[in-house]
Amino acid sequence: MTSSEVNNSEGNYTEPLGYVDPKVMELRLGTDPFLKKFELYLKGSELITVYDNEGRPGLGTRKIGTPLLNDVGIQSVMRVISNLANPQVVQGNLTEESYGFYLAEVRQSLARNMMNNKQKYGLEGKTYTEIIDNIMLFIIPYISRLIGGLDRDSISKTFKSQEVINTQSKRGISIPFVGK
Repeated sequence: MTSSEVNNSEGNYTEPLGYVDPKVMELRLGTDPFLKKFELYLKGSELITVYDNEGRPGLGTRKIGTPLLNDVGIQSVMRVISNLANPQVVQGNLTEESYGFYLAEVRQSLARNMMNNKQKYGLEGKTYTEIIDNIMLFIIPYISRLIGGLDRDSISKTFKSQEVINTQSKRGISIPFVGK
């Protein structure tokens, strides 16, 4: 039930200007589905629908290729990605210039880490740039939310509400009063 559906005995209710449902915030900030898909990409797998003995659908995985990294490499890369696409830091104040420098630094750090741990991660030469390019494609849109604090403003609008109070005129006509 949304707050606009809740009425008290005087007929007052609060109407949200945006969505206040926690699921909306998860949709906006959550990274778990994307992280899972990226992990499956590194493992050479994909999500599929599977059915149990009673015909109920569920999720499973299917091998579609060879893993790009071994388990140690996958764990390391996923830790880095989850730290970069962290919903806790989405309200930053990067400028366009500092955003560009940050992305360049992230790319260099990833490349250095991959090359220094190439054997430890089971990294093949050809997949090196593919993995880094795909990490960057994943994090660039997410980290762009840090530019100018615009996402913070958008999030705060999500939680603003508007109070609506109906009053009766002398003729019995309901007159809405809207306040913030």
